[in-house]
Amino acid sequence: MASDGTIAGTRTVFGFQDAELHALAALPDRIVFSLQYADRAELWASDGSTGGTQRLIEVNGFRSTPIAVAGGNAHLAVFGRLDAVGGYVVSDGTVAGTRQPPLPASFVAYDSGMAALGDTAVVFGCYSPGSGVELCAADAQGLDARDLPETSPGSIGLVPFVIRATANGAFVVADDGVRGKELWYLRRLTDALFAHGFQ
Repeated sequence: MASDGTIAGTRTVFGFQDAELHALAALPDRIVFSLQYADRAELWASDGSTGGTQRLIEVNGFRSTPIAVAGGNAHLAVFGRLDAVGGYVVSDGTVAGTRQPPLPASFVAYDSGMAALGDTAVVFGCYSPGSGVELCAADAQGLDARDLPETSPGSIGLVPFVIRATANGAFVVADDGVRGKELWYLRRLTDALFAHGFQ
């Protein structure tokens, strides 16, 4: 529903059945929201009108993350089978501007949270057979996705979970397999460190 705060200005914009409204976030001129069905998730956008409400993409999977917004783009990860391809979605709120950027080789998206680091990057869960569930990061456009240093080396199944983020880093609950669950802080470095030319 949409409302201007009055009874006369309150109306139904969009109805859905057999789906759960799973996440919602605001872009500059519209909202985006995910609907979760038994075996798929759909990302939708709305400008507050019935005609301006449309489905952006459908992704196979039975769990999805919250939606994080960075650089005017909505970021969402949908988790299905561990051998599934894709699952990471980036959208500017339009069909043409909605895409599934590639993840690092052998990785698929995983439901370990999703958080924006300021307006420049996002961090989210990803899985590979070699390392298990770890964390990945991408820039605001969903490009240059990469896996972060492992919180629990090996594929022993300890799942890190992103709980909150600031402009400079993300707070993560992680278990390194030695000390049990702990609160970790992953800090985003503001200055690049180049090793080229140094021995």
